[in-house]
Amino acid sequence: MRIEACHDSHVHWAATGEFPQRLSLRGLSSANDILGLKPEPHHFRGEWLLGFGWDDGVWKDSPSLEILDQWVGERPVALTRCDGHALWLNTAALKRVGYFDGADGAAGAESPAGGRFFATARGGPPEWFWIRLVTRYARCSRR
Repeated sequence: MRIEACHDSHVHWAATGEFPQRLSLRGLSSANDILGLKPEPHHFRGEWLLGFGWDDGVWKDSPSLEILDQWVGERPVALTRCDGHALWLNTAALKRVGYFDGADGAAGAESPAGGRFFATARGGPPEWFWIRLVTRYARCSRR
């Protein structure tokens, strides 16, 4: 069935309620722009830094571990993409969720069921994740 001028519109209520507590990443023109942001205490859940709104569709560069590691060091960071379907994680976060063994790359070389991770062009650990890992991250960040 097709209905003219009918568009999907839905809200993820829990995520919408969390927006004010997360670092806003809207309006960044590149992944490197994040280096200029200053997180505030309310952007953290425990030791995790949480942010929302990055949009690699308008960037010339891509999310990378190096950028986040340079920005926050050993503190785990999880940044949700503007559509809510991908995470940009740093090395500390990857260790917490079990996808980085700290030595020679990803602990699991294959993408998780229902998701996909994107490795760097040079190989090594994944740079960012689709969908399925969001669940694993959510469990870890609540500890």
